[in-house]
Amino acid sequence: MKLYLDIRNFTKTKINRAELKKVALKTLGIVGLKRRIGISLAIVGARRIRALNKKYRGVDRVTDVLAFGGDSKSKTYFVEPPDKINRLGEVVIYLDQARIQAKFFGHSLKKELAILFIHGILHLLDWSDKTPKEKEKMQKMEEKVLKSIEV
Repeated sequence: MKLYLDIRNFTKTKINRAELKKVALKTLGIVGLKRRIGISLAIVGARRIRALNKKYRGVDRVTDVLAFGGDSKSKTYFVEPPDKINRLGEVVIYLDQARIQAKFFGHSLKKELAILFIHGILHLLDWSDKTPKEKEKMQKMEEKVLKSIEV
């Protein structure tokens, strides 16, 4: 599988791009994708995540991660250009919330960013966490990926 990862960091904090690419590759590999995939990742601040959450979800508050993409089940992707790269969409992570959650759960920011990125990628692949059963299934997959990358 070939991954095209576009990372845009809108914060002043340095982000380890290689680690994030590793997270994406492992996630996509474990779920069994073998085609050329494109994903965008944006690391943002409070104002941007709140505006996106309000505009697209109708929720006027910050959140830790958002995912915007196509419907991979119907094979309708975010963008499908002539280069045949299936662009799944974009994951947006609020960095300060990731810091808060890392501290709360007693692990590193690196691990929390990995968890949020995995979660966002799974949403791009149509995984849901709306019901307790779906949430449990999603958390098990997140844990499986985390164990494979040892963060």
